[in-house]
Amino acid sequence: MIVAVVVVSLGVGTAVSLAGNTVRRVEPLKRFTSNFTLEIDGVDAGQFTAVDGLSIEQEVIEYTDDDGQLVRKRPGRTKYGDIVLTRPYSPEDDVLRAWAREINLGRDVRKDVTITFFTRDGDVLKKFTCYGAFPASWKMPKGEGKPGAPTTEEVVIVIDYFDEA
Repeated sequence: MIVAVVVVSLGVGTAVSLAGNTVRRVEPLKRFTSNFTLEIDGVDAGQFTAVDGLSIEQEVIEYTDDDGQLVRKRPGRTKYGDIVLTRPYSPEDDVLRAWAREINLGRDVRKDVTITFFTRDGDVLKKFTCYGAFPASWKMPKGEGKPGAPTTEEVVIVIDYFDEA
């Protein structure tokens, strides 16, 4: 039995899938927006305009068979990426900068953080809970001097691992 799948576009965000004798509407994915929130141990730490670095990297270990002719590979250690958060700068003190100050004073204050991604409609798209986190750096990128352009701040948070919440 041969089953053909045809996807026909009917315009922006609309598609119909034909598989065998079945016709069904395929709902479009909601688009990402540049709105993200951060919670630190359940406390709201504000909204961010960009999130980067939420990643997993698997080390690859190579080895050979007894005769050494075939190189095989197996998974090794797992490494989670550093998370970079960007938002417009506000001179008001906040939870995130207070936490960074504790780290700067030499205290090993690791916390769990939750990053929430929202759709353009404001619906929750995805949540990630990051464990054993701490702020590793903070910076204010150079200003460009454009009238009305907001000054941004960037925070790098190092994590042990994350789960989809």
